[in-house]
Amino acid sequence: MSEKLIYLQQSDLTELETKIKKVEGNVVEFEKTIIYPGGGGQPMDIAHIIQNSKEFTVLDAQQKDDTIIYTLDDELNSKQPVRQLVNKTDREQKCQYHTLLHLIAAVAGSEYECRVSSSEIFDDHARIELLFPTNTKKSAFDQHTFWDAVLTTLSNNHSVTTKVINRKNIKDESSKVRTVVSLIPKEISKIRLVTIDNLDTEACAGTHVSNTNKISKNLIFTAKSKGSKKIRAKVEIIS
Repeated sequence: MSEKLIYLQQSDLTELETKIKKVEGNVVEFEKTIIYPGGGGQPMDIAHIIQNSKEFTVLDAQQKDDTIIYTLDDELNSKQPVRQLVNKTDREQKCQYHTLLHLIAAVAGSEYECRVSSSEIFDDHARIELLFPTNTKKSAFDQHTFWDAVLTTLSNNHSVTTKVINRKNIKDESSKVRTVVSLIPKEISKIRLVTIDNLDTEACAGTHVSNTNKISKNLIFTAKSKGSKKIRAKVEIIS
């Protein structure tokens, strides 16, 4: 994973001066970027580009390996630098939701040996599907007891860190990684791992808070069955 994808190292950075690497009409590639393109269940950032006092809206983003191509609402001047602006409120909320989903996965893994089969972040909530190893494990799941365990874990201050490893080495992390690794596209050779202290390690390329103490405590949690071994959980941050 390239150092030009700044959001991977600095999720709290929402403004960046950079240059244009390639441009064709209203489609552009920047030398560096803080604008998350979307993927892994997390939507694209709400972002704008400023060039010569003119504001451009980012409409779409497509990523292949370490290259991200953005579509804007108008054409940029390829010879002039730009300033990227990411909506701070939106980014902070997505970071909270994303780390919270990892925390839920950690508790579910510890208590019920669950794996994560899917997750997604929306404007007003996030959801995660937990895959239980047996019907018996799923039958033992109690929503209120489980959520109390999540809140207890959340009440402690856990640092959130990242590292990048080769895909072939993912087996060395298999006892900690809750994500079903086979769901990660085979063309991805390097995998970024997000770790919450010693609680959880997930394969993830999204944005996160740097510490769990930055996650809101005003939360609503619900869960419902999605089959014999699966539960879909929903969490909402209340402003």
